[in-house]
Amino acid sequence: MPLKQWRLFHFIAEALTLKRLIMILKEEKKETMGEIVFPIRSYGKGELALLYIDGVQQQTAVNQFNRWIRTFPGLEERLLETGMSRTGRRYTPAQVRLIVNALGEP
Repeated sequence: MPLKQWRLFHFIAEALTLKRLIMILKEEKKETMGEIVFPIRSYGKGELALLYIDGVQQQTAVNQFNRWIRTFPGLEERLLETGMSRTGRRYTPAQVRLIVNALGEP
């Protein structure tokens, strides 16, 4: 790898490491201030359902979670507007944010 490319790669790697470190420090600060931090990221539907509904089989959790989404006023419509597929396997970060804002953190 030429020296210029290596320096650029090294600079980008350091910047990403610094960005991750800042994110970790911000989360630790929130936790020390008593705030609960729930990471907004992409989740599998079963994974997110199990975070909300503990102690049951994954499919049972998904079925119950889907009922919650359907019965919460306007939530299913807003999720569908973001591109959610009823048959899809994952929620995008934007969809997770809508769910957490509606239902609260798991």
